[in-house]
Amino acid sequence: KGGGKAPEGKEVLHHWATAIPIGTAIAQTWNIDFAQQCGKMVGEDMDRFGVHLWLAPALNIHRDIRCGRNFEYFSEDPLISGKMAAAITNGVQAKKNCGTTIKHFAANNQELNRYNNNSIVSERAMREIYLKGFEIAIGTAQKDERVKGNGEIVQGGKVTSMGVMSSFNRIGTRWTGGDYRLCTSILRDEWGFQGLVICDFNTCSHMNVKNMIYAGGDLNLEMVGARVWKNPDPSDPADVTMMRRAAKDILYTIANSNAYQGSFIMHRPIWQLVMFAVDAVLAVLLAVWGLTVFLKTRKPE
Repeated sequence: KGGGKAPEGKEVLHHWATAIPIGTAIAQTWNIDFAQQCGKMVGEDMDRFGVHLWLAPALNIHRDIRCGRNFEYFSEDPLISGKMAAAITNGVQAKKNCGTTIKHFAANNQELNRYNNNSIVSERAMREIYLKGFEIAIGTAQKDERVKGNGEIVQGGKVTSMGVMSSFNRIGTRWTGGDYRLCTSILRDEWGFQGLVICDFNTCSHMNVKNMIYAGGDLNLEMVGARVWKNPDPSDPADVTMMRRAAKDILYTIANSNAYQGSFIMHRPIWQLVMFAVDAVLAVLLAVWGLTVFLKTRKPE
């Protein structure tokens, strides 16, 4: 609800999270282990705050130095981008049931007019440059255990990033989130991705939710309720099949996330509790000292 008010019976919690270096700075270390440690810090925060999916890392290509979000991305090289994204994902997902949502899929390389940008690119350039980092990240990121469709927990099972976020731009005439070639043929059929596909914040008229579901997307990211698939036909086998598939992908992701724990208990780290105790003691001592000074300096009546 607006105004910072929590729903009845709920509590709004505010807390600063750990700040890690920007993507470009992480990549400039050329240190996969360091990138993984950054991911582990994020995973610890996610576990502490009850966050299921991190809408990151972003690994679009540094195509032009004037792109306003280059700092968030890793490199102009798809190999470095993919390796760094995979390392961060491995770090995050080392924390049980926490996951990443790698983005922006794909060819999202400028901020100017990013909502209506059309990326004109050949298939060869697309696969060798703009998709390669995602392919590396999805093929390399792993997790120690996963939940199969029958509920069985498999140790050592390979799980890539739990989520992928599509981008605002079109590629040719098709919006990326509504492009079957990207979201199903390449992502799921070629690379074996099984997780959740979510669109970027749905603020554009061309981001058609029905097209997204039919292309292999699952979740519409928006808050207003204006851009939704308002009239799926329950008697249409195609509509029912697509909605069922999207629901399955969402439930699969939930089953592999900390949301599946059913309830979340906020817990604070030991160092923070110690600091609270120290602050309280210092506050009492300061108050006593202030009172003592006041009494000593007060003029007698």
